[in-house]
Amino acid sequence: NTQLLPDNITLPLLWLGLLLNTMDTFVPLQAAVIGAAAGYLSLWSVFMLFKWATGKEGMGFGDFKLLAALGAWSGRSSASHSGFLAVFRPAPPCPTVRSLPVRACSGCSPRCLCR
Repeated sequence: NTQLLPDNITLPLLWLGLLLNTMDTFVPLQAAVIGAAAGYLSLWSVFMLFKWATGKEGMGFGDFKLLAALGAWSGRSSASHSGFLAVFRPAPPCPTVRSLPVRACSGCSPRCLCR
């Protein structure tokens, strides 16, 4: 309901992915570390660019950590593709848009189109 990605979910996923890949379970450790860094920094840079351009925060830090965890599990190329899809996917429509004027929208989600 809150669309939050808490640290107690994202950080263990990140560390577990890195630890498992110390034995080259899914990808070599170097690819896992680069994937985690690339995943985090790709969304962080979009976040900073958006914040610089609009003065607003467009996403939360949990998004960065989740993409870093994906990179830790699957390497850089998978994190890059997922980051691209995450940034450019369409925003979900706000259910209150149909019934309320835009300025009265409750801001039902961070990616709400009615803000």
